[in-house]
Amino acid sequence: MKTHEIIATLAELWLTIEDSEERLARATEDADDYAAQDATTMLADAMERLETLLSDDLPDKLEGLLAYIEESKAQERVAKAKAAEWRDIAGRRARRVERVTGLAMDLIDANGGPVRMDGGRQALIRERRSMVVEVPDVDVLAGGYTRITKAADKVKIKRAIEAGITVPGASLVESVSRSIGVKDR
Repeated sequence: MKTHEIIATLAELWLTIEDSEERLARATEDADDYAAQDATTMLADAMERLETLLSDDLPDKLEGLLAYIEESKAQERVAKAKAAEWRDIAGRRARRVERVTGLAMDLIDANGGPVRMDGGRQALIRERRSMVVEVPDVDVLAGGYTRITKAADKVKIKRAIEAGITVPGASLVESVSRSIGVKDR
């Protein structure tokens, strides 16, 4: 078997092994014994083929394997660089969307309400109001209203306050969530 054939076969086997491991993990999570058995068999077969492949003509295969490893490392470096680049791009886009959304909301607010657009559509601001717990000082809360991380258990505090129980250090305040949308007539 030539080096390029070894590399291609190794790549195929590694993909099969990775796929089998993922299937096995999903089957285990879902408690699907049939799928787990199938994935285990598939994994064992791929590992056996890999062992057989590597046991014949070891020096040639090691050379191919090492070349494959170096190529994989290079691809990993490129992928990580691209991932970092895409994270930066995604962050910039998210900030841009936030700025433009704020600008659009300011324009709608300055108009005094919804703005009529072509085709009878309206640009408007939707507000969803809800009560949220505000906790300025976690140290003032009683132990039953905190978690081990020393963060306020806002769900528990909100339920207590709504039930009429006073929770020192916490109060229920109105929160407004705004989004922009288009309404067809």
